[in-house]
Amino acid sequence: MEENFSTNIKDVIGFSREEALRLSNNSIGTEHFILGIIKLGNAGAIDILHDLGIKIQDLQKDVEMFATNKVINNTNTTKNQIPLKKEAEKALRTTFLEARVFNSSMVGTTHLLLCILRNDEDMTTKFLNSYNITYDRVKEAFINQLETQDKSKDNNIRSTILPDDEDTPQAGKSEKPDSHHKRKSKTKSNTPVLDNFGRD
Repeated sequence: MEENFSTNIKDVIGFSREEALRLSNNSIGTEHFILGIIKLGNAGAIDILHDLGIKIQDLQKDVEMFATNKVINNTNTTKNQIPLKKEAEKALRTTFLEARVFNSSMVGTTHLLLCILRNDEDMTTKFLNSYNITYDRVKEAFINQLETQDKSKDNNIRSTILPDDEDTPQAGKSEKPDSHHKRKSKTKSNTPVLDNFGRD
């Protein structure tokens, strides 16, 4: 199961435990996953929240208040003892299905965020909805993010594979006007496409 978790997801789970302990909560809920994503910082889910116009610091403060007021505190809980709430366990368990929807073999932070938002009965989902962070909005932003990444990959592939103008002199070399035909006939490579990859 965990072999499909990305490094970011594993870090988020670890951070969520730390956040639950920091707030003296006796279990890990989906709200702690949100705090874990925020603490991770550099992640796809954070990029999407930025795209939705969410102020991350304000969201963090409000989630902390929400978590503090929502759960009965227990200062005797240790990191190894703290359990997952049923909503958090369900969100983690369904991330694989969410990743499959987007043809991804690895589970990322956005898949986890989407799984949290799928559960309309979760109080964390209702809290996020009050921020206008909904499943449909996050899904749409995620699709746009993936399409942008695909276009960027296509452009990089084209720029790598397409040969340069053969008539352009190489940098640092001069060329006499009357040597044009000699250069083309004598030095033209038999593998022009491979030559464009250069040396390692």
